[in-house]
Order: sequence, then C-alpha cells, then structure tokens
Amino acid sequence: MVAHSPDRHNIAVKYIMSASDGYIKRSEILEQRLVEREGVERVQSLCQPRQHVQSWKSEQVEWGGLNQMLARSVGATLLKDQPCVCPVSALAVLEFELENRLAMHWTSRQPIPNTIVVLVGGRDEYTTQPMLQAAKSLGIELIVMDEPGYWLQSPNNMSRIAKFVPVDMTINDGLPMRIIDALGQIEEQVEGLTSNWDGLTLPVAQATAFLGLPHENLAALEICREKFK
Repeated sequence: MVAHSPDRHNIAVKYIMSASDGYIKRSEILEQRLVEREGVERVQSLCQPRQHVQSWKSEQVEWGGLNQMLARSVGATLLKDQPCVCPVSALAVLEFELENRLAMHWTSRQPIPNTIVVLVGGRDEYTTQPMLQAAKSLGIELIVMDEPGYWLQSPNNMSRIAKFVPVDMTINDGLPMRIIDALGQIEEQVEGLTSNWDGLTLPVAQATAFLGLPHENLAALEICREKFK
C-alpha cells in the first residue's frame, strides 16, 4: 500500500498474510527475518504467539476494505522514504525477499500446546533479555529459579515471567537436589529445565535426568567442563 503524506513524502506499507491456515509458531517471525534489512523503517507483528491465522487468497475472499486486511495480517512493514526510489518498486523487491526469508514452515497445522520451561540461574538483564523475548514470542511460559533478590524477582520485572522460585544457587553436590526440591513449589507441569550460564549446565542436566525429562548427555557435559578427563 502506497500513500503520500501532506509534506509529499512517500509512505509505503506492506501487510503480510499467511499463505496457509495454521497456528503461529513464533509471533515475532517478521522482526527476526527482517533484522537490519536495508530500506525498512519498521517491522510490526500483528499476531499473538500460538494464534490461529487464516490465509487470504484474492480469488476466495471478496475485498472488504482495510479493516478486513488488517484482521488477517500477521504483520506489517513500513519502508523508508528514499529519494529517487519508487515505493512501488521497493515493495516489489521486498515481496521477492519475503518469499525467500519466509520460505520455512512458520505456521503449524495443529494447535500448539502451552509449554512451561524453568530457567535455572538466570544471568544479568542484558544476557537474559533475548531469552525472555524468545520465550514470549514462542508462547512459552518461563519460570525462573535463582537466589532471593534476583533482578527478575522485583515488582517491575515479575510480569515478564510466569513465576519466580528462590533457590540457594551455591554450586556444590547438593545443587541438583535443591533444584528438584524447589520444583515442588510449582503446581504446573514443567516440560523442561534450562540455563544460560555454563557453570550450571551440569547440575541442571543432573536434576533434569533425575526427573526423567529431556536432558543433555551427562558424560559429555562433564568432559566439556573438565577436558583432562
């Protein structure tokens, strides 16, 4: 869609719709696939994680105006107003790129179940933020285990996770069992445990193995931590 602002600037917006009916696997798929794409001013997701979307083929749907198009769009892109660049041509180039960048299966035919994952021993905000954002985009509920007073336990940040569980994170032989005991405070069914800190990979894997959940190979993790073995 191309329009002109009162100051005669070109405004080119492209709405993206799914080519098939299904459930969104990742709500920020457009932002991820168009990161730092030249000529794009802004990318905005218009869908929720695990949301069901319908395809729109022109021969099947009668044109019902902009509101109808917005209701079926999974996202939109705003192109930069570039001198000497035809906005219609720029939209055509973007269309070609999107066919390649969205060539994977980013919708599921089956409903995507709600998933709860425990993040054990999160790190600072800068390091943990990408994991929080990815979990939100995938529709994964994240429960965090860490020392009391961890930054995600603050009132300003608690809304970013499903729950916070305080645990003594001292790295010793008793840590895997303390993690297991702390899971007793969680009523929901947990699908897995993970950590974004290398120092916790082994105790987290040991706790996960004890619970019978998917986990890394313990012997391989021990070798990675102690290469002289």
